[in-house]
Amino acid sequence: MERDKRELRVFESLQEADDDDVVYYSAMAPQQRLNLVLELSARYRGDVDEAVERHPRVYRVVELDLS
Repeated sequence: MERDKRELRVFESLQEADDDDVVYYSAMAPQQRLNLVLELSARYRGDVDEAVERHPRVYRVVELDLS
């Protein structure tokens, strides 16, 4: 993945920082966001192939209240 320039920003509040994150990631193309997830996954697991294949599948079964 191509490296972005690093930038240090100071915010007045956590909410302002969170809002800036939303704007930043919303401006990315879907493929860029996917590439970022795969890169972070690869760092955790070792390489992209292993990261993609070895994510655990988690399902939750809940009983619906139909009344």
